[in-house]
Amino acid sequence: MSVTGEGKERRLKRKLQQFLGDLAVLGSLQGFRYFSCWLRGCEELSLTVLSRDVSCWPGCANGGSRPPPGGRGESWVTVCDEFSQSGLTPLQKRFGHYSDLEPSLPPASPCEQEISRPELNSSLFLLAGYARYMQPYVWFRSSSDPPNPTREDICYAPPTDTPLKLTSTQEWGDRDVRIWDIVSELVQVNTWPPPANPFSVDLHLLESLPPVTRFLASGALLSFLQHIAINARPQNSYYPEVLEEAAILSGFHIKALYGVQRRRGRELGGEGQQQQLAFI
Repeated sequence: MSVTGEGKERRLKRKLQQFLGDLAVLGSLQGFRYFSCWLRGCEELSLTVLSRDVSCWPGCANGGSRPPPGGRGESWVTVCDEFSQSGLTPLQKRFGHYSDLEPSLPPASPCEQEISRPELNSSLFLLAGYARYMQPYVWFRSSSDPPNPTREDICYAPPTDTPLKLTSTQEWGDRDVRIWDIVSELVQVNTWPPPANPFSVDLHLLESLPPVTRFLASGALLSFLQHIAINARPQNSYYPEVLEEAAILSGFHIKALYGVQRRRGRELGGEGQQQQLAFI
């Protein structure tokens, strides 16, 4: 192996280790609006991605083309009209042809052994960074969306053990691609309408958690968003949205901290009263 080849191999190994570190962090988080994840060992992550965000655009979700108040106007109308005319989900439109898939590179966890199932209105993916491939890949597992065939040349579900040909994974070896680049692309090609911020946080879900868990979960999410803000490319379309989301989540996290402190204060106050009674 040439010196140049050895240097490239060392660089790819460092990038893969960095990716696996990010994978472990992402797998420990909960509270994202458009996706949820489950860590499956040190190399694999199950990713459940929302298929339709019906809450933000009820009229469009029912086949209409009316943008939401304060929404993005004509661009959203175009997205809605294209969906209603083609009858294809974004995932089907993007990966409806076998030419849109990578060469056969099977995952270490074949689809036939898959124990996870997609939640309602979502698709399930496997994101992994295997040492044998020296880079991350994404495999489609299954979807809760029933096929709606309108054309004979479309395959309505990508082959499950063939990786998707994502822009982020294809460019991983040549430029600084991080795990949030891959996840954001998956959300953009699977969630309809495509969200402005793939890393939007579900504050209602966080609010429903017990106080201590709410504080820890919001703090972990805030740390991840700040990591994106520091390391992601500012030219990413979602970059300003992540900054705004981090500011909102920071206020939520501080409020959660005050809630934990008040609860702890009440508990300590009760213990103090019990100690005084026992002394008397």
